[in-house]
Amino acid sequence: MKRLNLGLFYVIGAYFLWGILPVYWKQLETVPASVTLAYRVFWSLVFLAVVMWLQGKLKVGFVALLNRQKFISRSLAAFLVTINWLTYVWAMGHGYVAESSLGYFICPLLTVFFAALVFKEKLSSSQMYGVAFVTLGVAIKVQNAGQLPWVAIALALSWSLYCTVRKFQASDPISSLLQEVTIIAPLLLVFMLVSDISKLLHWYGNREMFLLLLSGPITAIPILMLVKGLKTVCMSKVAIIQFLTPTLNLFVSIFIGETFKMHDLYVYLPIWMGILIFAGVFKFFVKETVMLRDAAT
Repeated sequence: MKRLNLGLFYVIGAYFLWGILPVYWKQLETVPASVTLAYRVFWSLVFLAVVMWLQGKLKVGFVALLNRQKFISRSLAAFLVTINWLTYVWAMGHGYVAESSLGYFICPLLTVFFAALVFKEKLSSSQMYGVAFVTLGVAIKVQNAGQLPWVAIALALSWSLYCTVRKFQASDPISSLLQEVTIIAPLLLVFMLVSDISKLLHWYGNREMFLLLLSGPITAIPILMLVKGLKTVCMSKVAIIQFLTPTLNLFVSIFIGETFKMHDLYVYLPIWMGILIFAGVFKFFVKETVMLRDAAT
C-alpha cells in the first residue's frame, strides 16, 4: 500500500509540474524550437550522467545499450519523446498553449485505449461513461476548429505511446532515461549541423541562456517522477491523473494572454464532467448521501 501511495504521489507531481511549465517555456519563445530541444537533450544528458555517477552506476547505464533488445526499446521511447518535446516546445513559442492543452486532454483517452489493448485493463461502467463525455468534448473542439488540431494529436499520440512503452520497461528510471537521451543526442547534433549550426551557437541573451541551462533538470525530473510512479500505478489511474496537466495548461494559457473564447467552454464542460465521472466523484457523493440518509432513519 505504501508503494502504491508513493507511486501516485510521483505521478501526480509529474503531471502537476507539466501543467505549470508552459510559463517557463514561454520565456524561450525567441529561441528556435530545434535549439531549445538540443539544449534540453544535452543538459538532460549531463544532469542524468552526474546523478548516475554519484550513484556509482554511470558505466552500467551506458553499457546496457550494448544489449540489442534494450537498445531497440530505448530507441523507440527516444523517438516518441523527441517528437513530443519538439512539438511541445514549438507550440509554446507559437501561441498554441491552449491547443497543447487539448492534446493532453486527448492523451488520457489514448492511454485508456492502450491500457485496454496492451495491458488488458478493464474499465468500470462509470469510467466508460466518463471517457464518453471526454470524447464528446474533444469532438466539439475539433468541430469548432474547423480543421484537424495536429499539434494536439501529435502531443497526445506521442506521449500516450511513450507511457505505454515505458510501462513495459522495468529498469531503473534514471538509467533508462539516460539511455534515451544518449540515443537522441548524436542524432540531434547531426541534424543541427546539417540544418543550421549557427542557430545552436548563437547567444540568445543572458536570461534565455540561463533558462536553457536549467532545461535539463526541468525536463528530466518530471519524467523520472512519472517513470518511478508507473511501476506501481495502473495505466487507467495514470490516465485520469493526466487530466491535471491540460487543466492547468488552460489556466496558464489565459494567464499568459492567449484568448479564451466562450464557445470553448462547451468543449471543457463535458470534458471536466467526464473527468469527475471517471474519477468516481459523483459515485462517492451518491454513496455518502445514501449513508447519511440511512443513518438519519
